[in-house]
Amino acid sequence: MTLTESEERFRLLVESVREYAIFMLDAEGNIATWNAGARRIKGYDAEEIIGKHFSIFYPEKDLRAGKPEYELRVATDTGSFEDEGWRIRKDGSRFWANVVITALRDSRGFLRGFAKVTRDLTERREGELRTARALERERRTTERLRELDRLKNDFVAIVAHDLRSPMTVVQGFADMLVRDWSRLPDHQRQQFLESISRNVSNLSRLVEDVLQVARIESGELRYLIADVDLGSLAQRVVADLTPPDTPGRIHVDVERGVPSVRADERRNWEIMSNLVSNALRFSPPNKHVVIAVRSEDDMVRVSVTDYGAGIPADAFDQLFKKFSRIEDRAVKREKGTGLGLFICKQLVEAQGGSIRVDSTLGEGSIFSYTMPIRTPAESLSVLLVVEDDEDMRELIRHALDADPRIEIAGEASTAREAIDSAKEIRPGVVILDHFLEGDLMGLDAAPLIKSVSPNSKIILFTSHNLEMEAQREPAIDEFLRKEYLPKLLPVVRRLLGLQ
Repeated sequence: MTLTESEERFRLLVESVREYAIFMLDAEGNIATWNAGARRIKGYDAEEIIGKHFSIFYPEKDLRAGKPEYELRVATDTGSFEDEGWRIRKDGSRFWANVVITALRDSRGFLRGFAKVTRDLTERREGELRTARALERERRTTERLRELDRLKNDFVAIVAHDLRSPMTVVQGFADMLVRDWSRLPDHQRQQFLESISRNVSNLSRLVEDVLQVARIESGELRYLIADVDLGSLAQRVVADLTPPDTPGRIHVDVERGVPSVRADERRNWEIMSNLVSNALRFSPPNKHVVIAVRSEDDMVRVSVTDYGAGIPADAFDQLFKKFSRIEDRAVKREKGTGLGLFICKQLVEAQGGSIRVDSTLGEGSIFSYTMPIRTPAESLSVLLVVEDDEDMRELIRHALDADPRIEIAGEASTAREAIDSAKEIRPGVVILDHFLEGDLMGLDAAPLIKSVSPNSKIILFTSHNLEMEAQREPAIDEFLRKEYLPKLLPVVRRLLGLQ
């Protein structure tokens, strides 16, 4: 066999290999040859890629860092360069590549070009990432279980006490009524029955608060966002809560012309009722309570003022936590469930508002919260991208840059970050990957995101075939595979009503 025949056979061998992209670069990095494996892996035909610089395969981040030039420089100096990283196909999708670049020199040592061999290791890489994420989830889950175990013990201790105490009272008075009904005077029967009624009400409130916390934390609580007149709602709350024996104890002060807010009316009734009930409970009977409604920039603020004993400043941070109760004997007039203010905080923040307390010992307290006059979600160009891979985030940015009306106002790499960001910016659309860093996956996070940003549309955007799972999850509005990246912009436009 002649040298020419041997070279021809070798050329045919290289060109027919499909498992590896094998091609030549000239000394400047321009593509000089192309084989079947390169076409399969990268998606280009020979006639459209030969003559182009090989940096065409690199993500924008690597181009900015000068990575293609660096690889050629190392191969020139040391003879070869090997690396693994994300590369871009013709259709814009990415794959995880093992790359070997070898410098080619002639018999005199002059650089003639480079041989480049690329292998698609995407499946292996995704397997490694899944394993790493599973281990991280396991670690975080273990930590959460320890924390949940601690909270469970606290919960059981508090709830058991709060259940046992009124139940003991109810049982005791009920037994006395059954045993001694005929010889008890009417006024004492009335007293015992009122005690039973009061303790049953306390039990009912505790059970309802516990169930509400469970709904909030599971993401099952839904919000119906509409125009709400908080002034009129305050009047209703006063009518519902004014004690029959002290009419006029609750004063209402509504600013003239205060605008409506975009919020959930029922949840706002819960918030106001809770704050007013607390104010009545912690105020002396001869002191009135004031509920005021005022506009404040792009928000409306509702304030509930009492003239009770006040709250110590060092207790402020604890007030809005679960099972938090003020320990100051001068302030603790009557126990609540320890859940009311926690529930208020969750309901307020889920609707785009904030809640705070101002208090002076001996003078009283002001609990106030805000609701948005216009939800940020009505600025339909706002998006939140939830993706733990920077290169994929860059591709999403690039894909959406084509429409100047669309603004990416937030990005997150974990589900927990996404929930916090969604609560703050109330995005019109959330582009959500499934496999994320941390203890929550995308499908698990979707209902939690919806619970804090009810108007957001969620696209599950993943490399994996989770269409059936996405259809079963009510919080997911669209499902799209990452290999169909060019379809992302039309889907986002449709969900935002920008078509």
